Amino acid sequence: MCQNVCDSGESTDNIKEWDRKHDSSVKRDIILDAAEQVFSDKDYHEAVLDEVADVAGVSKATLYLYFKNKIDLFLSVAERKLCELNEVILKSTADCSDPVATIKRLITDELTFFSDNAAFFKVIHDQRFNLQLRAQVNEDEIRERVMPLMFSKINVTAEVIKLGQENGVFQAVNPKEAAFMLTSLVHTCLLLLNLAPEDVVLTDKAELVEKIFLEGLLMRKT
Repeated sequence: MCQNVCDSGESTDNIKEWDRKHDSSVKRDIILDAAEQVFSDKDYHEAVLDEVADVAGVSKATLYLYFKNKIDLFLSVAERKLCELNEVILKSTADCSDPVATIKRLITDELTFFSDNAAFFKVIHDQRFNLQLRAQVNEDEIRERVMPLMFSKINVTAEVIKLGQENGVFQAVNPKEAAFMLTSLVHTCLLLLNLAPEDVVLTDKAELVEKIFLEGLLMRKT
């Protein structure tokens, strides 16, 4: 949890003391923790870097040493969250001896992760359709920073599907396309949560996603 060690009248001595106590990677993580909190509590446009710096307990000047602007900071938080999600996916798929059980576990674990981080992922989802933000962001930068993390998750899922095909339990479809469709189903649950947050419990949707996806993918018994 980020501690506010500096206020608006922070002294140079306070900044130097903070810098002395933390190495670069720790400082960056503290700022990212603060940014995630601020973005989650508000949204992208209402969040201001002064508040992020205040929550992190650093000067705004220190923040700019690690992130060039608010968009860079926002994308950096998104990158870190996607890395955390990929770690969850890798753990879920570590045992692929039963591809069907692995897909079910992956769906449950991914929805649990989204549920635990619902506030920030709502901000990410909302900004996908924000024309003002998209006008400020270099699409090439998004593709370079975010898409490889998305494709990493897709590729891991596709390997599980491919294994299920080799074992004769999944139909002969394109594994990567099927993995994209599974991801879309899970993301649809996020959309449902955004539309009716008081009525939707993400983890309760695992069975629905399993039924829609697996019943279409499983081999038909003759």
